[in-house]
Amino acid sequence: MLEENYPKALILSYKADDKLIELIKSLGIDIVFSAKSGSDERIADHPDLQIFPLGDNTFMASKDTYDYYSDKLGAYGVKLIIGDSPVGMVYPDDCKYNVFEIKDRFVCKKEAVDDLLKMELEKKNLSMIDQNQGYAKCMSIVFDDFVITCDRSINKALNEANIENYFVSPEGIDLDGFKSGFLGGCCGIIKSRKILFTGDINQIKDVDSLTKILRDKDIEWIYPDSRLVDLGSIIPIY
Repeated sequence: MLEENYPKALILSYKADDKLIELIKSLGIDIVFSAKSGSDERIADHPDLQIFPLGDNTFMASKDTYDYYSDKLGAYGVKLIIGDSPVGMVYPDDCKYNVFEIKDRFVCKKEAVDDLLKMELEKKNLSMIDQNQGYAKCMSIVFDDFVITCDRSINKALNEANIENYFVSPEGIDLDGFKSGFLGGCCGIIKSRKILFTGDINQIKDVDSLTKILRDKDIEWIYPDSRLVDLGSIIPIY
């Protein structure tokens, strides 16, 4: 359930630029910078590959980043669970925690998801939507009742599950070392009706489609005057 108030802190890539950091601090929100995982150097900073919010101020961290987050998140009263897997070097071993919840479901690539994370999600009486995209969270902006995704397999799977969703192309989002970044990776929801992007969303070729969806859903958006980069999502701590 998304919150009405700003979070206490945001888990943010250690590669974030100064303008994004300044904007977050101007909102009175603390920043917890991400760990450096054992993944490919280009995405070793991505929080959404390292840690998953289970709700009720409980998170699961990958085996290799657990000690780091245990130290950093203690001040926020977070309950932290250690996952079964580290963040691997290559796909699909690098996306064990790159999952998202929507309504009474969780979306992932079945063969990729961490076994303990899968068990924790099933304990919440969530059923799995298995689809072909391992980077499920990277691809998707997830609200309480709908999803905006840049992946066609997620779009198709959600349609089949009768979950409201919209497809927006990620063309124009930067991810250093790759052809393109992804939609979910360049933002984070910081209130139930407010989203923070890592940079100028006018960089997105399909920006008109994105902003129309946000306007129609009465979602406010903000961003710093900087390059729009996939930083592996911005994860709130309430």
